[in-house]
Amino acid sequence: MESIAVINEIYRTIMAAGVIPLSWGITSCEATWYRGMPTLKFSTNGFIHKGDVAVCLNRGTDLYDIFLFGKNGHVTSMEGIGCEELVSALDSAIETDDSTSKEYGIKVRKFLFETLKEL
Repeated sequence: MESIAVINEIYRTIMAAGVIPLSWGITSCEATWYRGMPTLKFSTNGFIHKGDVAVCLNRGTDLYDIFLFGKNGHVTSMEGIGCEELVSALDSAIETDDSTSKEYGIKVRKFLFETLKEL
């Protein structure tokens, strides 16, 4: 039961950031275990990362470890992420490495234009 509470806390921490997680294109969430840690696993469709993401609470350090599962079994990890840094670390890995960059603004406008054109 404690694991469910931990995973729920991870979810609430991410979703408290408002619109930022919405830009990641999250399509599914599941509570699971990864490398012996309680984990929130979800799929994304971001500009940088498209695929599964696992956010794990490392109880030994009381910090988060993030794993991004790419193509061909490639796994990228970020370890020792504090609660206050979790959303920005995820956003940098999934959506943009710099949300103020001109390139990111161009990508977003292009995406919105293409999406609206299809309507």
